[in-house]
Amino acid sequence: MTLKAQPFSLLLGVERAAALCASIAVLGMMLVGALDVIGTAGFNRPVPGAYELTEVLMVASVFLALALSQREGRQIRVTLLAERLPPRGRAVLDVFAELFSVLVYAVIAWYGWGMAAESWHAGELSSGLLRFPLWPSKLALGLGASLMTIQCVAGAFSALRRAV
Repeated sequence: MTLKAQPFSLLLGVERAAALCASIAVLGMMLVGALDVIGTAGFNRPVPGAYELTEVLMVASVFLALALSQREGRQIRVTLLAERLPPRGRAVLDVFAELFSVLVYAVIAWYGWGMAAESWHAGELSSGLLRFPLWPSKLALGLGASLMTIQCVAGAFSALRRAV
């Protein structure tokens, strides 16, 4: 491995770890949801806090998987215009799309990190029967959006190389 490739392999490792955490969050939502349905339908006893826990896990399941799915090209794309362009035109369009994504996700990351810090300092808890701390989901939002920002910067450079 060259010295140049190391930061990208480190980023890939972080993206994979974040996606693994997202997978665990999805598994947690599935288990809590299934137990809640079984408890409610079968025993007339819903799982306390199932809704609140699902809310917290949903943010992690979405934002922590973004960067790896972007790297692997698994995001939804509308190619109506792009498929009619020559390869260089598609690459130029990709540069603009990646740079716009950098802007959007950088703003989300900035606010996510700020909200996580405020939530941590305030000891913010979810409302409901069982109260969960909200800072982990806000931290997941900030981390996921930060990783996505970095991945979009890398994607912009890759598209720029294809465009020139």
